[in-house]
Amino acid sequence: MSMSLISTGLAIPTFSQPPSDWPALETQRTEVGVWRPRTSGRKGLDKASIKELDAIRSVDAADRLRYAEFLKGENTGIFKLFPDQGCVQKRLINVAGDCRGFVPDSSLYSFRAGKYGGGDVGYLKDRFISKGLFSQSIMVSLGDMAIENVTATHLPVKHLIHYVPATTAWEAEASSKLFTKGVAAGGYVFSESVVTSAGPTFAVRKIEFNRKGNVTYKTPYGELSLERVLRYKERNDSVYVFRVIRRDEAGVLTLVWKQLSRKDAPAIVFKKGDKYPDLGGMDFLRN
Repeated sequence: MSMSLISTGLAIPTFSQPPSDWPALETQRTEVGVWRPRTSGRKGLDKASIKELDAIRSVDAADRLRYAEFLKGENTGIFKLFPDQGCVQKRLINVAGDCRGFVPDSSLYSFRAGKYGGGDVGYLKDRFISKGLFSQSIMVSLGDMAIENVTATHLPVKHLIHYVPATTAWEAEASSKLFTKGVAAGGYVFSESVVTSAGPTFAVRKIEFNRKGNVTYKTPYGELSLERVLRYKERNDSVYVFRVIRRDEAGVLTLVWKQLSRKDAPAIVFKKGDKYPDLGGMDFLRN
C-alpha cells in the first residue's frame, strides 16, 4: 500500500502497514544549520589535553549505576552529548558567550561505533538531528516512556521499521524533503530532527544507502566518486531508541540507548544522467 502526493504522483513514504493519515505534512521548523568543514577534537592535542577531554566527557558514576542492569544488555550504551552552538567557523573557534564551555568533537555520536563522530545523533542548539553522507534519518519522540519498555512493536517504532526507503535518486531526494519538514501520522511527528525537550525518550531510524551504478557528487573540495567513498564503510539500516537521563546547567545531556533492529542497507539505483540526490546536507553537524 502506498500513499501518493497528487501534485507529483510521488509514492512515498510507503509502509507495509501504514498509519491511516500518512503522510499529512506539518512544517515543524526552519533550517537551523549551515555546512562547515568537520574538525577533529583530538587532532593536535597533547596527552594531557586528551586526558582532560576524556574526563569532561565521562558519565557520572551515579548514572552508570542507575542503568547498570540495562547496560548489561547487548547493543546498549551511555554517553554525554554536548551542544553545537556554532562555535566553529572554518578555522576559527569562538570562545565567547555560549561558546565559553565549547567541547570540540562532542556534539555528534555514532551508536554503532560507540564513539563520538558520525551522524547517528547530533545536538545542535536545542535540537536532536541525524545526518550522514548518502543516508536518511527519521526521528520521533516517544514522550516519557521508559527506555526499558520500548520494543519494536511500540506503535511509532513500528511505523519507523515498516517505512519502505527510496530506491531511486529522485525518490530519495523527495523523501528527504518530506522528513525535513516533518510528517504527522498516528498522533506522532516523524522528522529528521526533534527538539530535545520533546522527549525524554526518542527513536531514530538511520538508513545508510548503498548504491548501484556510478555517480559523483560535488563538495567544497571538488567532485568525489560515491563508489570510492562508500566502499570503505559497512552500510546498515538500523533503528535505535535513546533517552535523556540528565541535563546539566550548561545544556550538556547524558543519554542511554539501545539498538532495536539492524539489517543490510537498501540500495539506490543510479541510471545514466542521475545526479547525487539532495539528502539535506552531507555534513550538517561538525563537532
